[in-house]
Amino acid sequence: MTYANSVSYTISATQGGGRHKRWNYTDSDESHDIPTVLRDFFAEQCITSKQHLDDWCGNEKRTKLYNYVKNKAPEHWNKLKVPESSVRYYYEIKLTGFKISKQ
Repeated sequence: MTYANSVSYTISATQGGGRHKRWNYTDSDESHDIPTVLRDFFAEQCITSKQHLDDWCGNEKRTKLYNYVKNKAPEHWNKLKVPESSVRYYYEIKLTGFKISKQ
């Protein structure tokens, strides 16, 4: 079973030879990948079409969306050579109004 917020701990040795527990709280947003972040974002904002996405992005164009995804999925973002293309592929498939849309 997977939980939205997981807690893990490690036991490490200190310089004096004592031991202590260090708790690492894992925020669910940090462990997400790009498609998960976009799916959740589109659901929260009720974005179902290119026009809705254009309205949300406003004058910042897609840079606003890329920055949002970069902040929500930094680990996945940094693993990719061109993460913007992954974001673009996902929204072009999922939202209506694009040539490759599957909706």
